[in-house]
Amino acid sequence: MRLVVVLSLLLVSLQGQAFDELTTKQLSQGTVKGIHQGNSIQFKGIPYAQPPIGELRWQPPVSVSQFSGEVSADQYGPVCPQKNQKLKQSENCLTLNIFSPDSIDLEAQGLPVLVWIHGGGFVFGSGNMTAHGHKNWNDNGIILVTFNYRLGALGIFAPSALTTPKGNNFSVMDMVTALKWLKANISAFGGDPKRITIAGGSAGGMAVQMLMVNPESKGLFQGAIAQSGYGAWPLPRTKLVTELKTSPSAEHISDQIARKALGIEVQDHTPQKVIKSLLYEASPAALVAAIDGFLIPIIDGKTLPEEPAIMFVQGRQHSVPYISGGNSYEGSVYPYSGVAPKALFSLMGKHKQRIKQLYKLDEVSTSALAYQHLFGDLRYLLAAKLTTQSMPKIGQAGYRYFYNYVSDKQAFPHGAKHASETYMLFQSDNVPVLNQMRQYWYNFIKQQNPNGPNLPKWPRLTNTADDWLEIADKISVRPEVRADKLAILEDLFNQRKAELKDH
Repeated sequence: MRLVVVLSLLLVSLQGQAFDELTTKQLSQGTVKGIHQGNSIQFKGIPYAQPPIGELRWQPPVSVSQFSGEVSADQYGPVCPQKNQKLKQSENCLTLNIFSPDSIDLEAQGLPVLVWIHGGGFVFGSGNMTAHGHKNWNDNGIILVTFNYRLGALGIFAPSALTTPKGNNFSVMDMVTALKWLKANISAFGGDPKRITIAGGSAGGMAVQMLMVNPESKGLFQGAIAQSGYGAWPLPRTKLVTELKTSPSAEHISDQIARKALGIEVQDHTPQKVIKSLLYEASPAALVAAIDGFLIPIIDGKTLPEEPAIMFVQGRQHSVPYISGGNSYEGSVYPYSGVAPKALFSLMGKHKQRIKQLYKLDEVSTSALAYQHLFGDLRYLLAAKLTTQSMPKIGQAGYRYFYNYVSDKQAFPHGAKHASETYMLFQSDNVPVLNQMRQYWYNFIKQQNPNGPNLPKWPRLTNTADDWLEIADKISVRPEVRADKLAILEDLFNQRKAELKDH
């Protein structure tokens, strides 16, 4: 499936390749031994937290104070449990990978750092890269960091049987712990802990939007790029936060997942303490298999105090420069989402008839182009619009893009598919418009501003200027994108946000 390949960034194992030499680094936790391959110095599979197994399952990650012996960092660690994955899986998966240009002195500090957060709907993917996935960044003087975080019900879970005082988005807790590890250690690899940019696509873009409002992540990064994040989507909510009409119960969803994972062992009369015990005994495979489609994060009042877009609009995001955008055919991912057309249409509230006309919603199917476009606009483009236009409120730079480039080889009739721009960032095709796009990203990572010589100016959003940078056959600035559709979807968002004032 091409989608899996794109979102996981063409995950591969590099076992069996010839390495030039081993490289050793002494950290406060102990010794790590990486590899010098081509023009890159690589340290893979470094544990940034203790294995979240046994009693640590569904608990906040525990930092590693001391390695148990020398860490051989020449291969990726196991990926976190997920479906349809041929690589080695294990719950002991909280590792990170560092790719540095070989032109730097590892004892020196100062290079900018890109922390790439993988996508995959919070149910698949890893920090593993293709053989040359680091090349664009290293060739441009940027250190690339990737990492694994817990997925599926092991990463996002709020069943009634569990008590989780620290929150329910364990994947987000993992991300924060990885960033804290980097802030403390990246200087040893030639990186500047004061020049860290977080970025990701799809679930990785959503992760960036969540980290922008997570209380524990403040000060851990200096720039953020959310590609196809969905921070304006109605997220499940626990009973500890304000109930909203269009937002499902996190406990109800998680209880259904638990029941499916445990099967016939759970009956209506089963005591909660028994269910808790069974959950801790359940195999990762059973928990993975219990989820259809993607999984979305939970508003728990801790790791996510509120929906990211609502917090952006309220001016509660971290004060760092921020880029966000999406693709022209985001809805290509809709058939894999697990969101039924009727459930999607039910979110339209009082605007159902108007939206039915705007999108020409006739055939009720996940394969219907109209429903795909509605899903893409509501899930991804709306979040990009709302979060970026909120940056002037806090006096920070916000930049917005609309990716609409389709190559002759792709020939997609409906526009640029979901994750298209993510895929192109890691490729090396010599296409002028793609070279310009990549240069915007390099500039932003280096100087928190995407603009530079020989590039069309990318305007910073202001209270009066609300532009999109369109990346198509050429780069241009558009004053609006799908204005009528996004305006009515924004009104739906505002209605949901207004519910909070009524409580």
